[in-house]
Amino acid sequence: MNTALYARSAKKEASGENNVPKQLGTLRDYCAQKGWKVAAEYVDAGVSGNTLKRPGLKQLMADADRGKIEYVITCSMDRFARSPRKFSEIVQELERQNIAIVFVREGVDSTSAMGRAFVGVLSMLALL
Repeated sequence: MNTALYARSAKKEASGENNVPKQLGTLRDYCAQKGWKVAAEYVDAGVSGNTLKRPGLKQLMADADRGKIEYVITCSMDRFARSPRKFSEIVQELERQNIAIVFVREGVDSTSAMGRAFVGVLSMLALL
């Protein structure tokens, strides 16, 4: 299964570094435990989650559209977007392409019935 990792950090930590390397480490470990092959890593460092105009996200969505990936794994939902509406846009597009989504921190995996329901409810709430 071709898995894409997505990491985003808008701010720098007190050390002057962003936390993208830590996120990627967590995601790589998660995939290794599951036995999943990491096909690509997409990163937006220093980019706000309030915009969908992010180079890493744009490339991820383009590769998803080309059928290059089957799973998208990210550390948490807020790495995708800070706005419920923008979060919903990303999730709905990935679901349209039958791409599974995993949010590690929240323990949500859209390949399970509970995970699909959870992501679906969040997407619907974003439209209210």
